[in-house]
Order: sequence, then structure tokens, then C-alpha cells
Amino acid sequence: MDRSQHRAPRRRLFRIFTRSALACAIGHGALGGVTFMAVVAVSSFAMAQTAAAQGTATQLRSYSIPAGTLEDALNRFGREAGILLSFTSETTVGLRSNGLQGSYSVQGGLDVLLAGSGLRAIQQANGSYLLVTVSGSSDAVSLLPTVMVQDTADSPGGLPPAYAGNQVARGGRLGILGNTDIMDAPFNITSYTAELIQNQQARTVNDVLANDPSVRSNLSAGSSYEGVFIRGFPAWNGNIAFNGLAGMAPRGRSSVEAIERVEVLKGPSAMLSGMIPDGSIGGAIMLVPKRADDNALTRLGVDYRSVEQFGAHLDIGRRFGANNAFGIRFNGVLRDGEGPIEGQGQKLGLAAIGLDYRGDRLRFALDAYHQRDRHDGGDYGIFFAGAPGRAPNSSKPISLGPVHINC
Repeated sequence: MDRSQHRAPRRRLFRIFTRSALACAIGHGALGGVTFMAVVAVSSFAMAQTAAAQGTATQLRSYSIPAGTLEDALNRFGREAGILLSFTSETTVGLRSNGLQGSYSVQGGLDVLLAGSGLRAIQQANGSYLLVTVSGSSDAVSLLPTVMVQDTADSPGGLPPAYAGNQVARGGRLGILGNTDIMDAPFNITSYTAELIQNQQARTVNDVLANDPSVRSNLSAGSSYEGVFIRGFPAWNGNIAFNGLAGMAPRGRSSVEAIERVEVLKGPSAMLSGMIPDGSIGGAIMLVPKRADDNALTRLGVDYRSVEQFGAHLDIGRRFGANNAFGIRFNGVLRDGEGPIEGQGQKLGLAAIGLDYRGDRLRFALDAYHQRDRHDGGDYGIFFAGAPGRAPNSSKPISLGPVHINC
């Protein structure tokens, strides 16, 4: 008989099926019909795979596995049975198997191989098998030991965490190297935290750097400018980088109320963040602005200095949106009155805001500040031909405060 006579009914059946499918697509929308058919096909395939896995687990198969180490016997059985068997080498170390001869199902074969070993193979939902230890009775099974993973959250702004005591950090921002631990940094770095700034009542960068024995101020405390020697080399205000960019810090003095970290890098830093405008080879000073933490913050601090100088500092931080993606941090400072030298007036006004967004694929930050620092009665960073003025009165208190109120 001609084979075409057998193919004719199949072709007619195929045309009927194709026309029915097209009619279904036209009646319910082409995209909807195709999508429905695809879902049915995927579901049928998944059901077929599940049925095949169940059939493999129950069907009998002939095995001839010789006696030897339990690990070798299990590996060979897994290959011949076509199953995924999970276990570690430590689980089967020192154990042997009598082998497997005859026809067995997957579970039956595993039970024979594991007899007397104190282990049991349990089938998982995805069809694989997990090797576990049997404790006590035959029905008591203990899984592999739980592995605990711990990590330390970074500080606000994704900075390295603080060291014990929270006065200095365990690392710093090293330009193109990013956050680097002090033990991994190719330079000598010290990162002073906001907690140290608050505890020591520091008002300027020079006040913070007084903690470093290799850094020495080259101007008096009453000066409207800042300058230091790092390892004996001069580093003026132009060597201070704000959030990694030189020239962004105030040209005179930099107030630290809006600063999260004051980092000192000793040695040439051009490789990491580019050439510093002043060209100092002793090192660089980096200011890291404050960022909003996950916990809401409202802090008001008041301070008193000398006999007439009063000040106030307001610090507010909030995060909004899904997963606290948006953050805002505001710092405002107002200080006015007579300075540490009698007859010298100082007035400081600072408003700084830091905005940031931290998403899964996008992160950005914006920092803006306005600082006005006015000195009346002479600048003692400048040498005068005449008398420099009256000496400070030692009977007057130099500084009291600040007192902080957290809300």
C-alpha cells in the first residue's frame, strides 16, 4: 500500500487542528490566543517532567556496584540512576559500602548503599536527593548544620565602620580605590569620625587635626584661615578636598558641623584623586559630608564661648520612599560674639544640605552649603607692624558646652 494513503488522514487532521487554532486566535485576539496556547504547552511539559521524575524514582533498574568507599558508591549510583545527590566529602569520610547488586528503585538502592552508615537520602521537592544524618531512632533525621552569615552595616553614606570607641574609622575613601580598610591601604590614612568632633567640641578642621601627631597647625586659633604641616610639608586650605573634590571647601576656614569624617592621607595623593591645586607633597585632607541615616534624627546643640560668644547648631536627618531610598540631611549653625582674643569679634553662619538617592541600579548625591565667617578686630594670621592688641584676659572662661538636645 502506498504510504501517502496513511499520511492523508494525518494531513487532514493537522489542517483541522491548525484552522481551529487560528479561529481561537481570531476570536479571542491573536496575542491572547497564542499566549493561552503557550501556557498550556508549558504546563503540559512541566506535568510531563514531574511524571517522568516520579516514574524514574519508582521504576526498577539493575545495578552492579562493587564494594568500596561510600563516596565512590554513591557517585556511581547517582550517574547510573540519573539523579542529583547532594552531600559533602566530610559527611562520608571514613565510611564504606558493601555495594549494590540486583534490581532496585532509586530510594531502595540508596537505602541499601547507606545501610549501617548512619545516613539517609531524602528526596527534595525538585526531585533531587539530600544526604542527612540519622540521630536516635530511625525516624529522627537531622539536616546539615546551619551556617550563620554575619555582616556589619556601613555608617551613613556607605562609609567604612568605626573602630572600637567610635573615634576613628577602620578605613577611608581613597579616590579611585573607593572605601579601603586601613590594613589594605597603600598609604597611611586616619579617618576621624563625627563622634570625635562632637565629643571634643571641635569647630574647625585644625581642631580635629590636633589629634594627629604628624600634623601641626601653622596658624593661630583666632585666624580666619587654616593651614597645617603634614610630615613637615606645608598644606594650606587649598589642600582640603570636599567629598573628593579639591577647591570645593571654603577658602578660609572649614566648619565641621556638617562633616561626617575628616580624613588625613599622608604622602603623595595625586595617583588617587588628582593633583591638589596647592601641590603639597606632604599629604591631603578630605572632608566627607554628612548623610541621612535610616533612623530619623533631630538634634539641637547650644554652646557658649568666652564671655559673649553664643552659638546654636541644628542637625536634622530623614529618609523617605521605598526602602528609605531618598535621604535629606540639614545642618545649620549660627555663632556670634567676642572671640578668644579680647576685642576680636567672630560671627559664623552655616547652612548645609545633603541629598542622596540609593537605588538598586542608581545612586547619586548632591551637597550644597553656604558659609559666612566674619572676623573683626584683626586677623592674627597676618603680621602687623604695630602692636597686635591687648593680651587675652586669663580670668575669663575660654569655652563651655556645647549642650545637645536630641528629639
